[in-house]
Amino acid sequence: MSDSELRELMEELRGRLVSRLLGLGFDVPSVDRSDVSRALEACLRILHRTVPRRPRSVHWSNDLRAKHLPEATLNGILAVEMEIRNGDDLNHRLTRRYFDSGFDDRLLNDLGVTHFHLGRPGEGSDRTGRRTMSGGSAALLWAVVEPDDAYFIDVSGHSGFDELDFVDVICRNWKHLLSEPLHGWSDLEPKLSPNERARLRRVGISTLVDYDGEIFLAGQFTKSGLSWEVGRAADAILNEIVRLYRALSARTELVLDKIAELTGSRPSRIRFRAGEVSELIAGKVTLADEGSGVRFCQVGDQVQCHRSGAPVPAE
Repeated sequence: MSDSELRELMEELRGRLVSRLLGLGFDVPSVDRSDVSRALEACLRILHRTVPRRPRSVHWSNDLRAKHLPEATLNGILAVEMEIRNGDDLNHRLTRRYFDSGFDDRLLNDLGVTHFHLGRPGEGSDRTGRRTMSGGSAALLWAVVEPDDAYFIDVSGHSGFDELDFVDVICRNWKHLLSEPLHGWSDLEPKLSPNERARLRRVGISTLVDYDGEIFLAGQFTKSGLSWEVGRAADAILNEIVRLYRALSARTELVLDKIAELTGSRPSRIRFRAGEVSELIAGKVTLADEGSGVRFCQVGDQVQCHRSGAPVPAE
């Protein structure tokens, strides 16, 4: 097994990643089709900003509760709350660029804040006009969505991207949503206004959160807007593929013996491909022999093998 075969494996994986995105209805810009790293980042980027379907508890900030809201806005918020509590699909309410696999939601990547459109389901469309989404409204609902809870911060027009002090509302209502404070750090001067933080966010500069004498590390992202969490995950997956490939390449005879043990037939050669894309983007890296379907994975310091279709052992 050679480096040229490893390059072929990566190229084949790139094609499957792009096909998955297209098959799910996403637009894939040429840059995200160009190599396996960009294609994997695109898949993980969408996963990062998608709200998984599951019931959640809903919490309103004191700021939002204190507002006298127009009836249409209040009804829109209550509709979103019901969808969240029921575990309904919420992605039709997200950014109009949801179906652009190259779009980085910088506010989400910075402060963990997403926004929901409050119109009726099915009455709007994405930016291209080709996909149905919820209708628009004068106000957006700003929220932090966690696995088991959703936190409603405030409502405003699109000016909220620049003007709302998300940090202040989150800190006063749910300080536990922040990371642990940085030890040895004190007040930052000068303090950033919401508009200044938004301007820095747009040009790819991450900022610290300064509140009540404590400093917190907010979400981090690259100059292009890509979440560091997404970038690190993509790097880890591709590095694990390379490590596993090289480990198997160094034990070719043992690999052939294992395939024979599981299938009753010893192949004359091995040709690997990466495992299922759905498992891969979930962080479960396997390589499968194309001829036999036998899959190999790294579990701790050991390389394990199992038949195709068997569950991947937990690390």
